[in-house]
Amino acid sequence: MSSSLGHAERWSLLLVTGASLSVIANTFKGDGAPLVASLAFSTLAFSMTYAFVRWSGPSFVKAGLRGRDMSKLAPKEIPEAMGAVAASVYILALMAFIPFAFYKDIVAATSGGGNRDVVLEVTEVETGRFLHRFPHSKLSSYQSALNTLQATTILGMADDILDLRWRHKFFIPAIASLPLLIVYYVDFGVTSVVVPNFLVPYMPGRARLIDLSFLYYLYMSALSIFAPNSINILAGINGIEVGQSLVIAGLLILNSSLYLVPFPGNPVLSNGYATHPHPATDSHLLTLYVLLPFLAVSIALFIHNKYPARVFVGDTYCYVAGMTFAVVAIMAHFSKTLLLLLIPQIVNFVYSTPQLFKLIPCPRHRLPKFNARTGLLEPSVTPWPREKPPTKLQTTMFLMLEKLRLIQESYFTYSDNEESVIDHDVHFRPGIGADGHETFTPRTVIYDLKGGFGTLRKFNALYELQDEAPTGLWEGMTTTHRQPTIQPSEYQRKLDLGLPTSQLHDADVRYWSDFNRVYYNPKSIVQLNEYELNSQIMPFEDWVAGEDLFRNLDRDFDLLDRDIRPFVEECDHMQGFQILTGANDAWGGFAAKYLDALRDEFGKMSIWCWGIEDSTRVVRQKQLQRACNSARSLRAIGQLASVYVRLAAPPSSLPGYVNFPSASDWMTTALLCAGFESVTIPTRLRADARKRGSLSLLEDTLNTSDSQNLFELQAKFNNHAMNGSNGGESNGRIHADENAPHDWHPEPTHFDLEYLPRLQNSIVSDRNHVFAQVECERGRAEHDSFSLSLDPEDRLRRRQNEESVVEIFQTGLRFPLLETFPNSLFETNRDHENGLDISAALSCNSRMKDHVLELRNTTSRLMPLEEREAVYSDLSQLAQHYSFGWDEGSDTGEDD
Repeated sequence: MSSSLGHAERWSLLLVTGASLSVIANTFKGDGAPLVASLAFSTLAFSMTYAFVRWSGPSFVKAGLRGRDMSKLAPKEIPEAMGAVAASVYILALMAFIPFAFYKDIVAATSGGGNRDVVLEVTEVETGRFLHRFPHSKLSSYQSALNTLQATTILGMADDILDLRWRHKFFIPAIASLPLLIVYYVDFGVTSVVVPNFLVPYMPGRARLIDLSFLYYLYMSALSIFAPNSINILAGINGIEVGQSLVIAGLLILNSSLYLVPFPGNPVLSNGYATHPHPATDSHLLTLYVLLPFLAVSIALFIHNKYPARVFVGDTYCYVAGMTFAVVAIMAHFSKTLLLLLIPQIVNFVYSTPQLFKLIPCPRHRLPKFNARTGLLEPSVTPWPREKPPTKLQTTMFLMLEKLRLIQESYFTYSDNEESVIDHDVHFRPGIGADGHETFTPRTVIYDLKGGFGTLRKFNALYELQDEAPTGLWEGMTTTHRQPTIQPSEYQRKLDLGLPTSQLHDADVRYWSDFNRVYYNPKSIVQLNEYELNSQIMPFEDWVAGEDLFRNLDRDFDLLDRDIRPFVEECDHMQGFQILTGANDAWGGFAAKYLDALRDEFGKMSIWCWGIEDSTRVVRQKQLQRACNSARSLRAIGQLASVYVRLAAPPSSLPGYVNFPSASDWMTTALLCAGFESVTIPTRLRADARKRGSLSLLEDTLNTSDSQNLFELQAKFNNHAMNGSNGGESNGRIHADENAPHDWHPEPTHFDLEYLPRLQNSIVSDRNHVFAQVECERGRAEHDSFSLSLDPEDRLRRRQNEESVVEIFQTGLRFPLLETFPNSLFETNRDHENGLDISAALSCNSRMKDHVLELRNTTSRLMPLEEREAVYSDLSQLAQHYSFGWDEGSDTGEDD
């Protein structure tokens, strides 16, 4: 924040200051006019506060009194505790005003001239000085109010500097209010309250007043505690603390001003005063003397604190603001009126009690978070701690608040009664967000082309933006050209604002980020600006272009050190890497070089690659280009990856219960996700599960010859409408010897949904031998036999006997049907709307040889001469690893 005033600001403040001083000097020449003097002092206080806040800001920052404003697109440190400046000016204005407030009374008491404003009928002439007529009670009330505000200011500054704990500073206002309460008692202050008219008939003797005696002092002390803390509870939100104080102060000034207006039938003298003023006029005049300077300094502070805030007000202002309201309410005896004006604060306090009293975690008084995607503030969210399950009373309270949409059920389950079988720490990482609270984001790095992320931004509501890059030696003017911002979809807009969402449909999806439901760490989002999504001029389709792109980026940035290593260093027991990439376009070349770098860096680590091949119909030339890219990816990735699974997007043959009206990316990825997420679920089960797997365990099971790493993904849905309501038969067929009940031999299951890509008019042999198969059944209780794993000796025996090695995992967790998942993709039974009973498998079989050779034969003549022989030879060698029986030595196709 700049400490200098602008030219217009400087001259405006000088004019206002000069006019105020002129009015103050002229008040002694008239009849005193204390209200006019109070207005002049208030205007002067505004000028001083405005200037001092600006001038002292850098000094506060140097002293360590600074804070980071999280309500901005780019959070920056700004001066904090600037309310101390406003409070100091306010106290000085009240002190300097004392002679003006009692000027008429001083004249009357010292000259014997009587009151200049009110003409009384003199029945007996007295001579001498009239000191007994001076309103000592009013002066003591004013002075006690000043002492209370001084004590509040000092204690507030101590809180800003020492950062006192809530249990210590909660009673600060009560201590500060003691001077006012003591003077109120000594001055025989009224302890009765007026009964509302509608309650008078129900009172004993139709009494209109109730004497609370000492309880009234307890009530005033409680009011002194509540008012400041109710203002302070909204600390940190731009303009809210000062804004609500301005509204309350303005209404109190209006309320007190009404007592100065002559009521009907009461004549007004030429000097503007009524012949018989209201009995409470003096008290309300004192409140105006206190409130007008407060309003002025608050306006000056609000100009600097409103959004976008240049300063924070700190605890000092909150204490002084609340105590000012309590002081005037006690002095003028309208505490009930003040309570009416504090109704919003009362409601906010009641809503905050579960967090203030540690019933649930408190995220900085529910300070809203800035959502970088929408440019708006959104409610902050704090997770319930997993180690402390809610009690029955808390659960009942949560259900009520959920109906009011004040809380929402978390995606993750932490209750002891409903502990998730999934270990969320496998794919999600804890971190610290911009507000200092713990976050949970995916362990992933996403590369996409320019424009591919859609509405997804690198920085979101959980993480702050980095500072702008320095301009270097350039000191001239710069011009920024921005592309039009992509407007978020209706679903994402409601999700960002916390509004109820509805089922997503195909027409609602433009980018993959339109159905994204999680926040990512900024390090997870990497945009490659060298190519643009769906570009007609420079399409990202040539496999070699992907290789070149990786080389250039890795030479400039060292991608593994920049993008991968920060995530790897966070892992204690890393299973390995999973790469999902396009395989029949330039992404295949990029992924192959990326995998090569990973293998050099992490030689023995499991690296799984899922190659997605676009199988939509295109012109023949493009179709052949895709086939060549697939062959290159199969050759390169197949030699480097621990596991390589080719996925058709979409699969060429679908069972009848799959509705696939359009080959949109949304529908296709949903179909792929169902199989991919289900078959890898054993790697995410908790450590205490009866049977769990890891990437290395699964690949050891599938790789029966130490040279097999090409596997096929298959699936079937057990609760589709064609199966009936029982969900179909169990996947695993068990062969057991009657005399040896523990000698069980699971056999491979047949699946009707195959994800392996096929060329058009491809011919694959019907003969198929399954070397090994890993199956995962969802929506089923674990079978006692399936909870056991094959020991290495049994696996070796079955392999030598050319028997299938089958490993079966079972879990009762169904595949969840979220609003972002196409609701009409599968014809499911109505009684399974809470999830899908999916069975998925990775299969190592002899049919893989036919697919590899078919791809080799189709592309061998299309390859450039310099790589044709190498591709042909490598694919032939890969295919031989999947030969079985009498077919082991054969090879189909023609050799060049």
